[in-house]
Parts: sequence; structure tokens; C-alpha cells
Amino acid sequence: MDNARVADVRNTVQRMVNDILSCPDVMTNLQQIIGFDDYTFHHSINTTVISLILGVGLRYSEQQLTDLGTGALMHDIGKTKVPEAILNKKGSLSKEEFEVVKCHTQYGFDSLRKASDLGIVSAHISFQHHEKWDGSGYPRGLKKTEILEFARIVSIADVYDALSSPRVYRGAFQPYEAYEYILAKSGMEFDPKIIDTFSKKIAVYPIGSGVLLSNKQRGNVVKQNPNFPMRPWVRIFYDNDQQLSQPKDLNLMDHPSLLITAVENM
Repeated sequence: MDNARVADVRNTVQRMVNDILSCPDVMTNLQQIIGFDDYTFHHSINTTVISLILGVGLRYSEQQLTDLGTGALMHDIGKTKVPEAILNKKGSLSKEEFEVVKCHTQYGFDSLRKASDLGIVSAHISFQHHEKWDGSGYPRGLKKTEILEFARIVSIADVYDALSSPRVYRGAFQPYEAYEYILAKSGMEFDPKIIDTFSKKIAVYPIGSGVLLSNKQRGNVVKQNPNFPMRPWVRIFYDNDQQLSQPKDLNLMDHPSLLITAVENM
């Protein structure tokens, strides 16, 4: 995607987020999330942005994007009724604890369907975002198109951001690991049509990301290669920790032996 198209998508997403946040019922529910848990709040924001990017890629109308984004932002509102000690437990959850966590989808549905400004679509996104394409999800074991398409989108965005974020019980996945996990679950957990859009619209290494290459050179991603999200252009500033007198640009498509081995703060 060229820089102009990236800017168009970014502006659309920003406008949609601003419109969604102007809704009083959204702000009331968002305040609950903010007061409950920092991770859940930031995760909700990230999930919304990713969902909207996918919605733009699917050519949704502005009203559809508003409905999608509102539901994405509220998808985990039910977690405010789950004990924080369970949500932030460092070890594995017991079967009983996991059953408690699973109830957040019902809690979210019950809460959101009562909010007049949010609508039933947001409630169903919260209710269905853990359903899976193959029917192995919860709470109702829905499969394929039985699942609301908006919920299928939010499901992908939810998992991708969760994998990309550090948690008390594990570190964050590397961007390529989270990306490859999502693609590997196409046709099982996730709708293949939406995964196709995900593979084209979500940058594994967003522009500006600091990266370390397998040859110990370090730099920032400056450009994407369409349809090859793991092979961007990188502007190299350091070679084995020695700063270059003049930065140089590498197109990783032209250097198949070079790999991005880590994401860093530059």
C-alpha cells in the first residue's frame, strides 16, 4: 500500500474513532473499562483500530464502520464483571476459572443491549467474538456464517492484539509470530475471506517500527511491499552498533537471506 493510501485509511479510522467516542453511551461504558484495567482499555482501543482497518478493506460504508467500531470498542465490557484476580492470574486458569472468564460474553451482551445509543449489533459483537469459524468457540458453538460478520472481524483483531501484547503470564509474541498464527488459523478459528483482507491490510511491521536484522544491522521500516508484509523496506542506521555516516535503504524483497529477528525501540 503506498503512502497516500495508508494516509487515507489512517484518516478514515481516526474519523470513525472520533465519531464513536462522541456517543454518550460509548463514553459511559468506556469509563468502566478505564477504571477496571489498563490492559483491557488499551486492548479495546487496539482491537477497534485493527477492526476498522479490516472494515475499510472490506469496503464497508461509514455506518457499517461506525457499528463495527462501536462493537469492537465495547467487545470486552463484560470483563469488568469478572474478578481481576482471575483475569490477571500468572499461571494457567483452572477449568472452573476459565468458565468464569467465558461468562464475560454474556455479561457484555446483557449490558450493551440495554444501552439505547449502542444498538443490538454491539451487543452481539460482544456476545459472539469468541465464536470460531469451525464451531469450536463459545458461548454457543456457532460456526461459519451463523456468526455475525462484524464479530468474525473483531475475533481476528482481538486475538492478533492479544498475542502482540505482553501479559502477566507470558511475553508478547514477535509481530511475525502473531501474524503467522492468525494466518495459520484461517478456515479453523477465522473466516478465510476476512483473513485474506487481514493479510493484505495489516502491516506486520508498521512504518516507523525499529527492527534488528539477522546481519546485526538496525533501522526503521520506511515502506511496505504490497502482498509481502514480512519483507518491508528498512532504513539502516546502525551496523553492529556502529552508527552509519549515511543511512541506507534496504528492500528486503531484494535480500531474501536477511530476516527481521526483533522489533526494537530506535
